[in-house]
Amino acid sequence: MKKRSLPLAAFALVAPLVLAADPKIETGRFAPGEAYAPPELQAPARESRAFLKTVQLEQGSAVVALPVGGGSRLIVWRAAVAPGPDGRGSAAQVATSLRLPSGEVFAAGEAESRDGGLRRLPVEAEELGLDLAGSQEALHVRRAEPGLHRLELVGQSGAVVTLVAAEPDSSLVLKTQAGPLSRQPGEPVTLTAALSDGALPLTGARVTARLLAEGRTGGKALELRDDGRSGDGAAGDGVYGLVLRGLPSAPAGLWSVRFEAAGHDGAGHAFLRTGGSGFVNEPGAAKLATRGASARVVGTGATRHVRVEADALVREAGRYRFDAIVAGAQGAQGRRPGRAWSEATQELAAGRVRLSLDVPLRESDPSGEALLVDLRLLGLDRPGLAGRVTLETR
Repeated sequence: MKKRSLPLAAFALVAPLVLAADPKIETGRFAPGEAYAPPELQAPARESRAFLKTVQLEQGSAVVALPVGGGSRLIVWRAAVAPGPDGRGSAAQVATSLRLPSGEVFAAGEAESRDGGLRRLPVEAEELGLDLAGSQEALHVRRAEPGLHRLELVGQSGAVVTLVAAEPDSSLVLKTQAGPLSRQPGEPVTLTAALSDGALPLTGARVTARLLAEGRTGGKALELRDDGRSGDGAAGDGVYGLVLRGLPSAPAGLWSVRFEAAGHDGAGHAFLRTGGSGFVNEPGAAKLATRGASARVVGTGATRHVRVEADALVREAGRYRFDAIVAGAQGAQGRRPGRAWSEATQELAAGRVRLSLDVPLRESDPSGEALLVDLRLLGLDRPGLAGRVTLETR
């Protein structure tokens, strides 16, 4: 299947009491042996062994506490920006030093500490894999001792410094997730954060999340709970959750979620972790209704096809694309052999529109196999997913 990532099936659109233009239909087949795996409805969980902090140098200095569990490397990335009159800012010169729990100070300008366990790394933005602006530098503690490290910053007053402190080999991991990945207006959003130290779940931590709409600043910190009543699973299992209801439908687009966790590991050492996730706030111009959707195999031989019916509730008239994918019986690793796809683009009037489509099958496709039909309605004038329905049929 050499076409797009959102394939579909041949069909006709019928809008009750509305004379609509004929749809533009494209249809194709999967190549023999080509597999199809339905996309995830949730954003995949992200793992973090780092935390992020932004500070402003008041009167030209700041001190940031870095709790470390010990027994692993500590890498601190630093980026500094001096605010400019145009609001863009420019690279700021900031001297950085690190005070270890033992009291030893790794001073700015030193190449290595006496035991060779700590060194300064000049870096470029693309080397970090992080979108950090400004003058950049990294410090690497190869054998971090447990306890509180202090990062001391001296430079231009008002400079904004972004820090990312990572323990790449640490067994203490924060896993974060937000869902659904595609959120329709009025739908709740569930945030989860799992904390573990190796195989040991960590309870009693403070976990918060901030939501950031595209092009806007973040809101207040929202607390996640491990009480078994907050979309978190069982109480006291180290998974913290929060179900957000009444989230605004605007603005549409990508919303990011920043998680922050603080507590103590299994050995009693303090830790900090920062994680992220996100979801798409859909514009809600239309909705593909789940209720009443159906799929069945009709015909025989060369005329055999899958007939699908569903309703679209159109709030804003305009151009939409109705997509369908048909896949065969599930095999190893949850993958299915792809059968056929089609897509239809059409102007839809506001109101309830009945969608009907026929997806042709090959004569060589196994008769009587369990089929998966993946339907999607996409807005084109206001780009976004207007709904997805997955059906099983024979």
